[in-house]
Amino acid sequence: MGDTATIAYCGPAAVPGDLLTRWNFDPLLMAALAALAIVIASGRVANARAGWASLVLATIIFVSPLCALSSALFSARVLHHVLLIAAVAPLLRSRSRYGACRHRRWPRLSASHDHSLGLAYARTLRVGSSPACLPIG
Repeated sequence: MGDTATIAYCGPAAVPGDLLTRWNFDPLLMAALAALAIVIASGRVANARAGWASLVLATIIFVSPLCALSSALFSARVLHHVLLIAAVAPLLRSRSRYGACRHRRWPRLSASHDHSLGLAYARTLRVGSSPACLPIG
């Protein structure tokens, strides 16, 4: 094995003195964000407001100094991932016109199952069978 150092996508860990100068203008990232903006602007999403909100959040997550800070601090990395999973992903999936599983109706469990298994477990059975196809409310 060579002496190659592994550098995180967001760059080396930021120090407090240069944190505000650590913006990430990676050309591939900018192209992906621009492509997402074109898709949203062309009307290929049913909920444009959610699409623009996801684009703004993705830009904040990947372009701002939060990305470089996530290389230095575990708490910033957790915030980075939570925002990505809990905010950006649901907004991107929100009422998309071309969703892969929009037609799917989830089977309802009977009331006896809800009470015997517990409501939370019953919902896990209903939603958890296919993580790529969450029910649209």
